[in-house]
Amino acid sequence: MFNPTMRTLSRTPSVIISGGGAIGLSLALHLLPSLPPSSITILDPGHPNHTRNSAVLSAGGVRTAFTIEENVRAGKEGLEWFRDGGWERQIQSVHSSIGNPTSQSIVSEITPSPTSPSSILQFQPGGYMFLTSTKEGLSSLHKTSKIRQSHNLAPSLILPPDKLSSQYPYLNTSDLLGASITAGDGWFDPWTYITQTSKFLQSLGVTIIPSKSSLVKFSDVGGGKKEVKEVKIENGGWLGCDYYVNAA
Repeated sequence: MFNPTMRTLSRTPSVIISGGGAIGLSLALHLLPSLPPSSITILDPGHPNHTRNSAVLSAGGVRTAFTIEENVRAGKEGLEWFRDGGWERQIQSVHSSIGNPTSQSIVSEITPSPTSPSSILQFQPGGYMFLTSTKEGLSSLHKTSKIRQSHNLAPSLILPPDKLSSQYPYLNTSDLLGASITAGDGWFDPWTYITQTSKFLQSLGVTIIPSKSSLVKFSDVGGGKKEVKEVKIENGGWLGCDYYVNAA
């Protein structure tokens, strides 16, 4: 996570985020209000139509079924953000600190109300199913279940081929050794998330440039260390910055 105390500066540090999809926008949202909106620039070649964002090109899936603990932790954070209201709470918190009439209208659009109590992200907890035809794969499914339990997530439902065939008769299970189903995982509406978050950030003064970075220039600060100095925009000029994050 970005820490503005990592480097001693005589002014507010500036941040360039390459990528205006779910990750890049979420990062910018987390940097507020610690940093002023004017110090944050997002480069997104698909803006404003969001035609290149991977979250929009996929189903907006969020899962915790991984064999690597760090990925399970990240997936759990994703569920809290997209499923459990983390996004809405952060939007409201930032707005209460540095909001304006324009951002208020966006907050009103995304905030659940008595007449519309559900999140506009429409998270669907359909779960994820993983199939395997190898002993190694079956071992991985059990490992995933144990890691999830260690993070207070429900254990994966491990099904042998006969029970899998009984519950899902349309599946050909002749070459399978088992499957796992992770309850609680699911998918959200990525288009709504990206369009509303980008609108909110821009209403506060965050700059979104419809381009991407093509080159990063570093400066030598001694001791074999280098710091980001400038970022070149594709088909454009250079932007100076203190921090550069590749979220593309």
